[in-house]
Amino acid sequence: MIQKRLTVLAITLILLSGCLENFADGEIDSDESVSIITDESPTCHVHLFSYSNGSGPNEKIDVCLNRGGDLNSLLNPYRSIAVGNGQPDLNDATRNPQKYGLNISSWQLDNGGWGKVGFEKYMSPWDGEEPRSAYLCNHDSCVESELSTFDNNATTAEMRFLAQLFSQSPSEENRSVFKNSFEKGLSFILDSQNETGAWPQVYPKRFGSGEYSNLGTYNDHVIVRNMVLLLDLVSPNSSFDESLIIDIDRDKIVDALARGLEFILKTQIVVDGELTIWSQQYDMSDYSPSGARSFELTGRSTWESVGITSLLLNWPNQDTEVEQAVLGAIGWFKDNAIQNMKYVYNLPNQEGNGEIIPQENEVMWYRLYNISDDQFFMSLRDGVKIYDINEMDDERRYGYQWGGDWGRTIIDNISINFS
Repeated sequence: MIQKRLTVLAITLILLSGCLENFADGEIDSDESVSIITDESPTCHVHLFSYSNGSGPNEKIDVCLNRGGDLNSLLNPYRSIAVGNGQPDLNDATRNPQKYGLNISSWQLDNGGWGKVGFEKYMSPWDGEEPRSAYLCNHDSCVESELSTFDNNATTAEMRFLAQLFSQSPSEENRSVFKNSFEKGLSFILDSQNETGAWPQVYPKRFGSGEYSNLGTYNDHVIVRNMVLLLDLVSPNSSFDESLIIDIDRDKIVDALARGLEFILKTQIVVDGELTIWSQQYDMSDYSPSGARSFELTGRSTWESVGITSLLLNWPNQDTEVEQAVLGAIGWFKDNAIQNMKYVYNLPNQEGNGEIIPQENEVMWYRLYNISDDQFFMSLRDGVKIYDINEMDDERRYGYQWGGDWGRTIIDNISINFS
């Protein structure tokens, strides 16, 4: 199956001439967008695919792009070049981006990744002594003492920023540095992919209390961000400078994408015979969902699942399995939307986070839901499930986003029609 998808994906990427980007050309009219939260059956604006649901009523299901919808823009959050929640975009971090980019290159680890040290560290070049990563390995079995990470946009954000600088720089010397650093980062992404098709949060292997970092990680969009970057690199309408990516191994990238898709399809959670959404992490030995930190219990996660669904909606070759996965996820978001309610969350650890207030035309979902049913839950650091936000202590209520309107980007762009 992987080999078949690899071949079809390669052919599709060659033939695809931006048809996804053209879906909404000249058609943007936000006043006419229709949400699938309603029970109405809007006229299909742009037909994406149909799925047969057997015989009888509602036999055929049409999945459509709403008027004003834009599939490609669904992926923009996963192209971010901000290195951390609440931190500025790397473009806005300094008035001297070329020097800043050279500094960033100096902080790159030997294996090609970056270590989530934050944008302020990049104000100066690495001094050759300070740890270059927030993740250190102090174990006899460590392959490397400093570990690279994809956590909080690390590695992909630096790579995208350096790619921009490469295109803008008048200095051939700087362009050479940026290209070399970008290529090392790309090699790291390909090398760190597990044979199952997943990526861990941290690589090489982490030991001790942080071993959850070795799991296949959707949390903070690790897998999605990597796959969006790879997809952008081999897209016929790639925004990357051709002279930057002329030497990349496209076959390796297409193979990595095919294996990543296989992992996504294998890990979508089925409840009562229906495809739903995904967990934050998975054991890569048996594809079973897993928790992470003590308060991140095993469950299905809405925020991460929005990214996965957006990626699948933009997939170059949507075979039946991909279509079923999309349909299952969109249906789940529609069925579990809490209408006319807003979950308040501003900056991390800010007082007032976690308020749930009535507000017309708003919609929310909780962050985590049980694996086997649609009961949402939260947790303190003791790992005990809590079902009422008002029972949370301030530390976990203010410091973690337990709800949000994440699924709205999907349901405002996509509708499901029965016929």
